[in-house]
Amino acid sequence: MPLRKSIAIALLVTLSLMGLSIANASDRDLEYAAAVFGLSSSAPAAQQYDASNKISRGDATAILGFSSTPRVVQSQRYIPVQRTVKVQPRSHAAQLRHQRLLNKRRLENQQRVRNQQRRLNHRRQLVNKANSQRNYGYRNLGRRTGLAGNSIWHRVRNGFRFRNETYRPAVQRAIRQYKNHPARLSRALNRSTDYLHYVITELERRRMPLDLVLLPMVESAYVNKARSHAGAVGLWQFIPETGRRYGLKQTRGFDGRMDVMESTRAAMDYLQFLHREFRGDWLLALAAYNCGENRVRREVAKNKARGLRTDYWSLSLPAETKYYIPKLLAYREVIRSPYSFGIHLPHAINTPQLVQINVRKAVDLKQLARDAGVHPSTVTRLNPSYKYGITMPSLSRRIVLPRRHAGTLQRAILYAPAVHPSRLVRYARVNKKKRYKRKSKKRKSYKKYASYKRQKKSRRYKKSRKYKKSKKRIVHYRVRSGENLTRIATRYGTTVRKIMRLNRMRSSRVYVGKRLKITRKKKRRSKVG
Repeated sequence: MPLRKSIAIALLVTLSLMGLSIANASDRDLEYAAAVFGLSSSAPAAQQYDASNKISRGDATAILGFSSTPRVVQSQRYIPVQRTVKVQPRSHAAQLRHQRLLNKRRLENQQRVRNQQRRLNHRRQLVNKANSQRNYGYRNLGRRTGLAGNSIWHRVRNGFRFRNETYRPAVQRAIRQYKNHPARLSRALNRSTDYLHYVITELERRRMPLDLVLLPMVESAYVNKARSHAGAVGLWQFIPETGRRYGLKQTRGFDGRMDVMESTRAAMDYLQFLHREFRGDWLLALAAYNCGENRVRREVAKNKARGLRTDYWSLSLPAETKYYIPKLLAYREVIRSPYSFGIHLPHAINTPQLVQINVRKAVDLKQLARDAGVHPSTVTRLNPSYKYGITMPSLSRRIVLPRRHAGTLQRAILYAPAVHPSRLVRYARVNKKKRYKRKSKKRKSYKKYASYKRQKKSRRYKKSRKYKKSKKRIVHYRVRSGENLTRIATRYGTTVRKIMRLNRMRSSRVYVGKRLKITRKKKRRSKVG
């Protein structure tokens, strides 16, 4: 009997360790276990089965410590006790404090909503900008440019504010034209490096778009002594009348339109005036800078009367003005992606390259440069406003010098002798002689033949020729409104071609206020008696 008990115990322990549940055990095993523990007789379970002593499956599993059905445990739920609290009436001061707190929270919520809206708008703008760059050809923005981190071209690019108009046919035409002449582009960009920092600083100080730094590229290609057929001079191409209107002095020996600092100041004053005149439209302001504000006003009024659009692209402007702004926008594409034009942007550090020095005496600039050990063209190239190379303190006390030579040249100015005013006249005479010599060299081949023919002429023929020669005098005429060269030539008995040749004009176009030289025959007086 003890052996059987030990065997049964070992069998049950083994079954429990192996993870067998009692639910899978057979009824015979359970009855056998119950018999072992003394719950039934020692006879076999099948022979000694009694209804009164029957061992159920649940009793055996309960004895063995197993459960055939899962045990359900009911969790106790916490039921809070409701208590009645008496609300004390608030005082007036407490009500005010509570109202202030509510107002403060409401303002904080409103500010939080506004900040969130700003962030969403900023993200939307970035997405729109990326889409526009992807759609309109700005794929070269991410390309490596090879520029230094302190290059001024980064500053120029970041300041562009004009709308992208590269999809227009006129702009595409200008881009193709620049791609066909990369050498010309490189020369203009190299010339601009001396003036970029000063022009950009002035534009930023006046809060103007940095796209305007490319305007001298279109006007003069940054040639400080450039002259146009219409009489415009300088970096910003001022005609005499507009230059005087904005304080640019013009005399026989000095022209303020070629002074870099003064002409830049006058150009920005004029552009700001045009920007206000055309209600913030920079394209119309630039068109007026090229062809005059009166012409743009007339075209805007015509389109308004017809019910048409009044933007720059819808106006009927001169051919030069039509391609004026497309050239500016094409130059902007050159700065954005120079590799697509076959060029490299020149090395230009974001520091001033020019220095202004006040000079209170007349100094010969060429001699000053020689005394300082600098090439004369280094000084005269930056100061072409002094026509004879001599400073004029009565008109301007400023000279512009390169920064790397400023110290040496300033010391040379202190010890340089003052030039006597009479030298100005002598310089003017020398220049006239040189011009006359250049003209005479062209007729050198005809000179011998003319002298030979002159010897054969008789004295009587000379007298008759001299007698027949008509006497002429030159009249200075100022063009009035509604006049052209044909009407003026008819009035004075001459031709348009002669007027153009005398005034060195390439085109027959004239503007109101232009002064012309016209040859007029003198009337012969009849001898009485």
